[in-house]
Amino acid sequence: MLSRRGLFTSGLSRLLPVDASPPRAAATATAPRAWPRHAGGDLWAPASAAARRAVPGTNLLDLDAGPNLFLDAAVLPFEDEQFDGVVSAFGPMFSSDGRTAIDELFRVVRPGGIVAFTAWKPLGVVGRLLRLAAAHDPLPSGVPAPLAWGREERLRQELERHCERPRFEPAELALRFASSADAVQRLCAALGPLAVASRPPELRADVADVVAELAVEEPEGVLLRASYLLAIGERSACPILTRSHAQDEDALWREEALQEDRERKDPCASRLHEPHSREEVAEEEALPRQAADPLRS
Repeated sequence: MLSRRGLFTSGLSRLLPVDASPPRAAATATAPRAWPRHAGGDLWAPASAAARRAVPGTNLLDLDAGPNLFLDAAVLPFEDEQFDGVVSAFGPMFSSDGRTAIDELFRVVRPGGIVAFTAWKPLGVVGRLLRLAAAHDPLPSGVPAPLAWGREERLRQELERHCERPRFEPAELALRFASSADAVQRLCAALGPLAVASRPPELRADVADVVAELAVEEPEGVLLRASYLLAIGERSACPILTRSHAQDEDALWREEALQEDRERKDPCASRLHEPHSREEVAEEEALPRQAADPLRS
């Protein structure tokens, strides 16, 4: 009999094998199978704390603590229903397979347990830098870039396979650095797609341009703002993927793959480069601001 992990992954031929490295562009063939996260713990500490506050109980799996930072969220070495809750800051989006990672988070919690994780949104400095990394080292056609998991519609489709009423809370980090040069150095080390770039000098120069454009000068350094999404779901007693969910999910995946192909051929076709609507601007202005100052030396 298949385990719950097997039930989650069997028959999903479009998913990457659990024990395989994710396909990367040839230039990054030596990159880790999951984007490294361990160097960014200080960067996203307030986002990790926000996820932790959303999960009650003591039997908690914290993927941002100690050696768990080195785990690939798509291949968790834990038993089914082992925990009362799971928290992760950006674990699924930087895993070798975002969809399987979300399945894994729900697999290891008991029915009624809470899963909370965060994903960087396209807006803000991190969104800009992740798009920049994707332009430098494109992934093969049909493989979602990490930033694809920062879209609420994509996450909603995934979480509704495991819980009835997922919640999504947008928020913002205020990242302070000693200088623009310090920001470039630390962001290039903390964000996995930048850390394993195939052409580091070229990418670092482009990162410096983005930082120079977005940084706000302060008396003691510079400020950069990064937007993220907190996703929270309570695991249902059994999987709730229905035929309509499956059809909607397949349609979403096809549209995402087509859009990413269009963006590779014509960067101007990217939805992420379109002007933000009034509603999006209002949402960003209303975001709860979280100060993060651990990066300053």
